Amino acid sequence: MRASSKPIAGVAVALALLLCARAAQAIGSAKGDDASINAAGNVWLLGAYYHSWPWLPPLPTPPDDGIAAGTMRLILDGDLPRQVGYEANFYFELSRGPTSLGANTFLTPSSFNTPYRTPYLGWTFWSTGSVTGQMAVDRLRVHRSFGPVDISIGRFPVNHSVTFLFTPNDFFAPFSATTLNKSYKPGVDALRVNVGLGALSGLEVLGVLGSGKNGDPAWSSSAVTARLETVLAGFHGTIIGGKLAARWIVGGTVQGDIKGIGLRAEGHFGMPDADGDGHIDGPLYGQLAARVEHSWPWHNVTIGGEYAFFSDGAEAAADYLARAARLFPDELPYLGRHYVGVNAGIDLIPILNLGVVGLVNAGDGSGITTVSLVYNASNEVDLSLGMLAGWGWRPIASAGGTPALRSEFGATPITAFFQTTVSF
Repeated sequence: MRASSKPIAGVAVALALLLCARAAQAIGSAKGDDASINAAGNVWLLGAYYHSWPWLPPLPTPPDDGIAAGTMRLILDGDLPRQVGYEANFYFELSRGPTSLGANTFLTPSSFNTPYRTPYLGWTFWSTGSVTGQMAVDRLRVHRSFGPVDISIGRFPVNHSVTFLFTPNDFFAPFSATTLNKSYKPGVDALRVNVGLGALSGLEVLGVLGSGKNGDPAWSSSAVTARLETVLAGFHGTIIGGKLAARWIVGGTVQGDIKGIGLRAEGHFGMPDADGDGHIDGPLYGQLAARVEHSWPWHNVTIGGEYAFFSDGAEAAADYLARAARLFPDELPYLGRHYVGVNAGIDLIPILNLGVVGLVNAGDGSGITTVSLVYNASNEVDLSLGMLAGWGWRPIASAGGTPALRSEFGATPITAFFQTTVSF
């Protein structure tokens, strides 16, 4: 079998299993005197074709090619004796092609390269050329409450962000602004203790186990943070500080509404520390994002705009490659300093939504946008099709024959995509 046909076979298998599962509409559930289990499934299928822009000689022109991916999940949750709750999420994936293409638009579960997930809970059973196959544990958590104290341990998602597009405070396996499949945020290996400090305040202490390049636990790649949250004058605010992989941070978030207009902001001040030993080994930096959003009842129209500033970003396109080499683990690959973005959505009819996301690097004028139509075929089935495109100065050949970037998004190929999500 040719390598290019392998993902097609995988998708065909997923479709066959999907059709069998659809007849039941759910896997099932059971409940005893002191324990219970609920089982459900989810299938995500993606197909995309991209057309690369021609580059100038002597650079090779990237071939026009396709992307295909299929992910099937088994999702379990319920209760155990002694009031212990649990959740588990296992996935099986086949993919082909550059799933990080277009600012990480087509990321699959196995595409996330994070130090906060031990590799020993995943198995790559297929790796041939651009075709990969993986089975892994995406989430596996147990939790219990002791009055105002709630304790979670295992693998589960963590998100400290309140903005939508740039999310500088999403430190653990973040989605990019244009990522298509955001249904399941990847879990990280963590211990979390939440303490209620009253009706409107709370404290979170989080420890996340990091792994080194060989997969063994490593303090330099681990995280320990504390976050205090409260509500004041109708606004929810947080303060967070602690150690992340290769850096220390202190920052916070704020969000609220004023006469129906949503206001959100987040940011942090960072101190590089590659070894995690308390010795600052790089320039200090700051990152922030601010968002304004509003929605209307008419056709569920929503629109939002954001601005982001990264003080450690490159000032000129010639420095983008050097900036990419300085990115911290799990830091989204924004290479410049100033960005603006918008997103909007409207229900053309109750079951058909039109969505647009656009980002612009305000320093070089390049940008990237996605336009998609999402059709809700039933309570369990969503179909989506759309296009992704970028604009800006494209790379050229330097004197040494290597690519010379002139803008951040100028080399983004135009891409057409189709995806479907089915729950059962």
